[in-house]
Amino acid sequence: MIPSAGRAPTTRRPSTTSTSRTSTRTPTSPSVPTYADLLVVERLARVRGELYEVTALHERDGDLEPGAYRRHTENLGTPRGLTADSRVDVTSGARLHSRHWCLGGTLLASDWMGAFSFRVVSLEAALTGVPQEVADLLHHP
Repeated sequence: MIPSAGRAPTTRRPSTTSTSRTSTRTPTSPSVPTYADLLVVERLARVRGELYEVTALHERDGDLEPGAYRRHTENLGTPRGLTADSRVDVTSGARLHSRHWCLGGTLLASDWMGAFSFRVVSLEAALTGVPQEVADLLHHP
């Protein structure tokens, strides 16, 4: 529903189904939706920042909670022997949400707390080892 002119929009009530996060409806720092993490990670790596504190916006339910992007340059623990010069840990509340490895300002790999993703140079490189039937689906719109 679109609010009428001169009337403030109604805010959603905090979720009562989740007890794992503190629901805050007024951000105290810049808010970042969790789907935009990669943009913030690459920027932090590019400008060589150490810490960026935000309010994490969880798009699935609209909850807000304190979050942070912390860049590390030592003890990187890179996956698969990657060469990286920094790792950015993303926290949401008190939990580690994701971990990302960068070289300069380029994101190389991400750990989504169990599922990994890696940068590739082309679609063909990404499809190496994928069954041909699946690859064919990706080549035809």
